[in-house]
Amino acid sequence: MDIENAQYKNWLYELKNKIRSTQVKMAVAVNSALIGFYWELGKKISERQTKWGSKFLEKLSKDLRE
Repeated sequence: MDIENAQYKNWLYELKNKIRSTQVKMAVAVNSALIGFYWELGKKISERQTKWGSKFLEKLSKDLRE
């Protein structure tokens, strides 16, 4: 039973490490996607503001809150 117990503890340790590793990878992927989205959004807003004027940002802000 001790060998099985040791094997179980080792398996559990590996499983926990795999879960933590996967959680970190998921967090990095989500953060990367968000950074890419915010970068693109900022670029698009900047382009539109240049094209449509300073009131555009106020209108966009109001419309997004609604």
